[in-house]
Amino acid sequence: PEHHDAAREQRRKLEDYLDRGLGECFLRDPHIAALTENALRFHHGQRFELLAWVVMPNHVHVLIQVGDSTPLSKIIQNWKSISAVAGNKLLGRSGDFWQLDYWDTFMRDAEQTRKAIRYIENNPVKAKLCRVPEEWSFSSPRFRDARTRELK
Repeated sequence: PEHHDAAREQRRKLEDYLDRGLGECFLRDPHIAALTENALRFHHGQRFELLAWVVMPNHVHVLIQVGDSTPLSKIIQNWKSISAVAGNKLLGRSGDFWQLDYWDTFMRDAEQTRKAIRYIENNPVKAKLCRVPEEWSFSSPRFRDARTRELK
C-alpha cells in the first residue's frame, strides 16, 4: 500500500541524513562512543541477549533478544540515561542527548535477524567510515568468532 511506500521513503531519507554525519555527533568522541558501547553491553546475558550493535557518530543500532522480565522500553531508557549523563559530563554540557523516541522492529524469523545483523554491522562501511565492519571500533564484529560468526 501507499503508506508503506511513504514510510520506506521516510526511512531512506533518515538513513541518508545519518550516513552523511549530520546532526549532533556526540558519539564521534571515542570516549563517549566507548561509554555508550559499555552501557549497551552491561546487562548482556542477564536482562537481554545482545545480538549486534554499532555506535555511529550520530546514532546507534542495536539488535537484542529481550527476555520476559525487562521490557524493551526500560532497557532502552537505561542505555540512554547512563550514556546521556556520562556523555554530557564529558562534554561539559547539559540537556537532551538522545531523541526521546526510538525506532524498533520485531524480528519475525532467522532470515530477518541475519539481514538485520548484516545491516547493523555494515552501517559504518555504508557511511564510508571504514572499509570492513571489523575496522569500526564500537561495534559487534570485533567480538565475533571468525569461524562460527557467534559473539564471544
